[in-house]
Amino acid sequence: MLSVIVKAFNEEKGIARCIESILHETGGMEREIIIVDSLSTDCTVAISKRYPVKVVQFINRHDCGCGSAPQLGYQVSKGDLICLIDGDMEMIPGFLNAAISYLADNISVAGVGGVLVDRSTKTVVEKTRSERYQKIKDILDVSSLGGGGVYRREAIARIGYFSHKGLKALEEMELGLRLLAAGWHLVRLPLPSVIHTGHDESYAQSMIRLLKNGRLAAYGVLLHSSWGRKWFIRTLLLNWFVAAPIVLIFMTVLTYCLVNNYSPLSVGLTESAFFVLTIVVAGLGIKKKSIKLSLLSIASWFIVTVASIPGLVKPVPDPNEPIRFRLL
Repeated sequence: MLSVIVKAFNEEKGIARCIESILHETGGMEREIIIVDSLSTDCTVAISKRYPVKVVQFINRHDCGCGSAPQLGYQVSKGDLICLIDGDMEMIPGFLNAAISYLADNISVAGVGGVLVDRSTKTVVEKTRSERYQKIKDILDVSSLGGGGVYRREAIARIGYFSHKGLKALEEMELGLRLLAAGWHLVRLPLPSVIHTGHDESYAQSMIRLLKNGRLAAYGVLLHSSWGRKWFIRTLLLNWFVAAPIVLIFMTVLTYCLVNNYSPLSVGLTESAFFVLTIVVAGLGIKKKSIKLSLLSIASWFIVTVASIPGLVKPVPDPNEPIRFRLL
């Protein structure tokens, strides 16, 4: 049996297309479709209930989140296979059957993803992601299945929980890290899997939204929850940019000390910082072929680092604790 879990929060514009695409792709299969509603204030629930789906909703607002929604769906699901998708996505014909077949033929693989297709590539993040996906021409072993995928329930059961409810973002990365640490594999097929609508906003608007809803703080929560675990080093390597500003500060102080102690020059910390940043901006600009992208990356490092601090210091909730919900 296949359980399709749909994360939904104020998705009235696209939830019907999402559900209809799932119904089309799962026609003839033994399946259940679970809409996990994070207390939407629009017509998401009303529209969803027009279809043969199960709608579950959080009871407490503080329980809502990108990490807790998949976990709640998993908590009430029954399928041997779990398909995760967002309410602003639509399934592309052909991928689901290919993913299920791949899992059947490869028993060491815990999950299979595909190529996400963005409707809009307005921001730098969307453009970079689109370019990365377009380059996929072969089956890839990956560390996580961003953009949704199909998972083997047996693998999830062995690692304890599906999605960390303390994470407002990065839940698929955290899941992938745990699966890899347990000896499972994740694969991305060179097939279009979902169409993603996303938000119609600029890069600055996107960063402000992610700051307000706590999603940038998820980097801190991820590192905090991984501390002392087998997957901590891999987590740190994948999210190196969280520590990048600290490295830049260290380089600034080191430059200041070296210049003032071993040369006839006398410079201040401001000049040292400017020198270090100039070198980093230039090097990153060469790599990205754009000074603008270089500056945006460095600004993002500092924003993410500051936003991560609360997640690093606050207690992390027990991811195995059941989530309270209502069936609508």
